[in-house]
Order: sequence, then C-alpha cells, then structure tokens
Amino acid sequence: MMTQLRVASDGEVEQVVRLIMSAYKDYAYLICNSEEDDVVLTRMQELARHHEPLPMSLHTVRVMSDDAGHILGGFIAYPIVKIMQFYQSIYQALIDNGYFTTLDAPIKLSPRLMGILGADSTWMLPYANAYYLDAFTIEEHFRGKGLARPLMEYVKVRAKEEHCTSIVLLARENKVPFYQRLGFAKSQFLDGGIEEDFFVLHLPFA
Repeated sequence: MMTQLRVASDGEVEQVVRLIMSAYKDYAYLICNSEEDDVVLTRMQELARHHEPLPMSLHTVRVMSDDAGHILGGFIAYPIVKIMQFYQSIYQALIDNGYFTTLDAPIKLSPRLMGILGADSTWMLPYANAYYLDAFTIEEHFRGKGLARPLMEYVKVRAKEEHCTSIVLLARENKVPFYQRLGFAKSQFLDGGIEEDFFVLHLPFA
C-alpha cells in the first residue's frame, strides 16, 4: 500500500479528533474534565480548531493517508527542547482563556501526573536532542495490517528534519511491548501515582 504523510486539513477535524482521542485515551478525558464521550468529542474538536499551538491543534497533527486520501493513522511530535516548558502552562492557558469556565466540576489532575508531564521536566534532560512522540496511533479499522512500522518511519523522517538524533516517548506498561517491537528500549521508570506510572522509551538513530 502506497502511503504519504501530510498535515491534517480543516475538513478532517472530526476524524482527526477521534484519532487523537484513541491515542490519548484517558488523557483526553482529563483535558476535557468529563467522562461523557459526546462532551469530550465536542471539546476536543474545539481544541483542534484552536489557533494556539496546542498538542491537539490540527496544524500539529501529521496523518498518514493512502492514495485515496483516507487517513490510516497519525502522530503528534516535537523536538523535546520545544516542550520542556510547554506542559507547565497548557492548563493555565486554557483556564485563562475561559475554556473551563462552563464546567461544573473542578479540574481533576494528579499533581504527580502533571509533574511527569512538565512541572518537573528533569526526566527530559538526558534527551535534549530527542524528538518527543506525544501521540501515535493507527485508525482502528486499519490495525493489524503492518502500518505502525511505516508510520514510525515517517516519525523518524520528521525527527531528522528537526535535527533530532533520537525519539523518546512515555508509555504505560501494557504498551511497552508494542513500542519495543518498533525498536524502542526502556530507558527510565516514572512513578506517577496509582495507575499513572510510565516508562520512558528511547529509540536512538543508527
């Protein structure tokens, strides 16, 4: 199957948001402070259309598509030097912009989880030249067709274009074998609290 990598378009916002949600899993519900699928989908679409450079903004998502233009998968990634301060301010920025003002419940975020995601960014220091893979996923009905490997090759191409020398990501324990099959090795364990533990996985380039 011939594939290409491209930036997501405005007309693909609903499909791209569902793709992002499949990658972020529970994190999307934390971002939107809701457990209702329809509410989370609507709020994620709002964030995708947001002009600020949020991780889930359309212009930050790279999608892999086939010859007919169908989205097969996608990823969100950045040079890690660009995000060492990013997660510290993202939620405050959303609050300042009034995004959470209509919500009934307070934002529920584990301080230890937020520490991993940015307030304490010391775990990132050994990977100063790395490309941080924030989200990586294949569309559900295209899974099992060997598309994860070519998508990861696109990640490597983008990383090298950004002058990075490796790829780094955070993964829960049940996802570690998947990324190990793609060449990653466990580099570090981060204790984020109950059900919030992560492994740092690292893939240096040959």
